[in-house]
Amino acid sequence: MPEPRMRRLGLAASGAALVLALSACASTPTAGGPFHGSKVPNPWQVPATSLTATTGSAYSFTKEAKPLTLVFFGYTNCPDVCSQEMADITSALVRIPKDQRKDVDVVFVTTDPKRDTVPVLARYLGAFDRRFVGVTSTYADLQALATKTFHVSFAKAGPGGQGTPDSDNPGRTGYLVEHNDETFAVQDGQVTAFWNRDVTPQQLAQDISSLLEE
Repeated sequence: MPEPRMRRLGLAASGAALVLALSACASTPTAGGPFHGSKVPNPWQVPATSLTATTGSAYSFTKEAKPLTLVFFGYTNCPDVCSQEMADITSALVRIPKDQRKDVDVVFVTTDPKRDTVPVLARYLGAFDRRFVGVTSTYADLQALATKTFHVSFAKAGPGGQGTPDSDNPGRTGYLVEHNDETFAVQDGQVTAFWNRDVTPQQLAQDISSLLEE
């Protein structure tokens, strides 16, 4: 089974225009066919970690009632890949039937809790879909959730050209964050599948429908 991969990502802008462009060509996915992502043969159990959500309440993957939750680890200052992935997810969701869409949650887990406050996350995700949920916590809790459950990693990397001053490194104008770029499926408190960046919105839509129909 292929493993999640890490890429270097930098400081970013919104992908709202891209969302509109992708959504305009939405179509209903074809039922059946091959699975385009990677299924986890022995699903990974998600712990009952309490996170802080943009909804203003506590969030735990083990207490959510939706049949399927799509999870992405990223940060709002990411220049391209994070906004592209959120746009792809948005495009995939408008391609599935409405009765399936209501059974899907999308959760953006920040890899940069220092800068990604709850208001910042809410504003960023609102450019894609106001139903998307952003979550944050202490850096240690987020690291544990990422590495022990989703088998991904993230870390502060080199300086960026713009952004919030970095108090840990005087003189820097900002910093980058290295993190994986896969999207994960959580069902019944377990990670059951993931997708890499090679999967198109149409293929993701087909896989989402497939998971919901199993």
